[in-house]
Amino acid sequence: MERHHFAQAIAIVNSEGCNIFETFSRKDYTTMLDLIREIILATDMAHHIKIFPEIQQLVKAYNKDNIKHRNLLLFLMMTTCDLNDQTKGWVTTIRTAELIYKEFFSQGDLEKAMGNRPIDMMDRDKAFVPDLQINFMEHICIPTYNLLNDIFPKAALPCLQVKSNHEEWRRVAPQFTFTGLPSSGNLDFLMKPEITDSPAAAPCCPRHPPPPCPHPPATITPTAWTLDNPPGESLVERQGDASAYSLTGRGIGSGVPVFPGVGFGDRIS
Repeated sequence: MERHHFAQAIAIVNSEGCNIFETFSRKDYTTMLDLIREIILATDMAHHIKIFPEIQQLVKAYNKDNIKHRNLLLFLMMTTCDLNDQTKGWVTTIRTAELIYKEFFSQGDLEKAMGNRPIDMMDRDKAFVPDLQINFMEHICIPTYNLLNDIFPKAALPCLQVKSNHEEWRRVAPQFTFTGLPSSGNLDFLMKPEITDSPAAAPCCPRHPPPPCPHPPATITPTAWTLDNPPGESLVERQGDASAYSLTGRGIGSGVPVFPGVGFGDRIS
């Protein structure tokens, strides 16, 4: 999926009138392509888990003049942006979860119709939504936002909200006596009048900043949430060095070179 996102980004840049980088030098253009690719791929959970220990070291010694440190920080910030639905108020969070699981279960239904076996979280007959949400938050979201808060103490607010939502999922779990979504197809039964967006999500007066986010050292462990890109499904193939790209697949590009004088599949050097 992340490789598809990168392919589409390049396809947009490759469209007439959309190349906002056309005035870049060849060297800067190559650097820009590499950085866009790496930042997008950083949102892949398998990749995030792999580099997480390196990002943790930034807490001890971040050097703004170190290119690797700057890139790792960008990767972390992109991932926290990617997970931002977990930082919203409780009402918004359950609405987002509802949409996500509708999509998951629709895909699972299609896979079953094709004679395949979907993974459990996409199988409406096996997926227990609260457990999926709680595990995802415990193993991915909370460690990630804890680390963001370690690096940026003023990022306590999203850290607190993620933990608040985690507690809410634990609280409502007993209300789920079914797998998948209820027969109504929505989570309206959680929308009780007394349930409103958590106070932790309310904006704070500048003179009264949010409290610090106390937590143990951030940790992250591989779980069922690690994602792999199966061979043959990627729309982007890397060829050799960091500045060589070939786009494959359907509907990519209009034939306009992504760099003046450089077409898809050509080496940028």
